[in-house]
Amino acid sequence: PAPGVLEAIAAADAVLLAPSNPVVSLGPILSVPGLAAAVAAAPGGVVGVSPVIGGAVVRGMADACLAALAVPTAADAVGLRYGPRARARATDRAVVRSVFRDPDATRRDSAFIPPSVPENGSTSGAYDRAGEAGLLDGWLIAEEDAALAPAIEAAGLPVRVLPLWMRDAPTSTALAAAAIETALEARAAPSPV
Repeated sequence: PAPGVLEAIAAADAVLLAPSNPVVSLGPILSVPGLAAAVAAAPGGVVGVSPVIGGAVVRGMADACLAALAVPTAADAVGLRYGPRARARATDRAVVRSVFRDPDATRRDSAFIPPSVPENGSTSGAYDRAGEAGLLDGWLIAEEDAALAPAIEAAGLPVRVLPLWMRDAPTSTALAAAAIETALEARAAPSPV
C-alpha cells in the first residue's frame, strides 16, 4: 500500500466498504498485500454497504463480474463473501463455511465458497477469502432485501436494513451517517466470547 495507508486504517474509528463492485473495484484494493489483513485487524468497526438492491446491481457490471466467480448477484452472497470479521465467534465462521457450500451450486446463496474450494478452505485466488476470517462487523442491506437478513445474521454477520438508494444529497448523507453509526456501534460492542 501507499505510505500511510496501513497506519490510517490502524488509527481509524470506522472503516467503510462502499457499495462498489466487489470484484473489480474493492477486490483489487483488498488484494494489495497487507490491506485486507489491516482491515481485518482494524480497531475501528468495519461496515460494508451492499452494492446489490433487490437482486440487481445499482450500476455497472458487478453482476457479470460476480457471475464469473460463481457468486450470485444478491446482497447476502456479497456480504458473506466479505464475511464476518475475526471478532465473530469461530462457530459463526464455521456456519458460513458450511451453510454456503453447495456442491451443485444451484442455491442462490451457495457460492460464498465455490464448489471447487477444498474442504480445508484453501484457495489460490487473491480475493477469495474462503477459509479466512472475514472483514465485516456489519453489513447494510436495502429494504428490498430485508428477507435475507436472518440468514446473513445466522452466518455471523450483523445486518442493518435501511434505504440504500442514494438519489440526492439528503439520502446519500443519511446512508453515510447510518454506515458510520453502525461502524462506531460495532467498535464499542464487546467482542463475542
